[in-house]
Amino acid sequence: MRELRVVVVDDSVLIREYLKRALLRIRGCNLVGMATDGDEGLIMIRMLHPKVVILDVSMPVKSGLEVLRELRKENSKVIVIMFTADSTAG
Repeated sequence: MRELRVVVVDDSVLIREYLKRALLRIRGCNLVGMATDGDEGLIMIRMLHPKVVILDVSMPVKSGLEVLRELRKENSKVIVIMFTADSTAG
């Protein structure tokens, strides 16, 4: 089985810990990095070359949407899973 390299980018400590625990239970999944904002996430993604990025939509410094735009400009083939715990309208 091939290793599935994953980076988690979320400003919430609670969400990062929850995702870490869930990902560590998946055979073949290797959590290679966790970032607290979009800028830090971009650095990690460029440095660690994950196959999958789990990306929060709403974060300080640089939002998940801004990170996604930059990755696509770079023609990155990384798989991005986006989510948010923010339930405000809009």
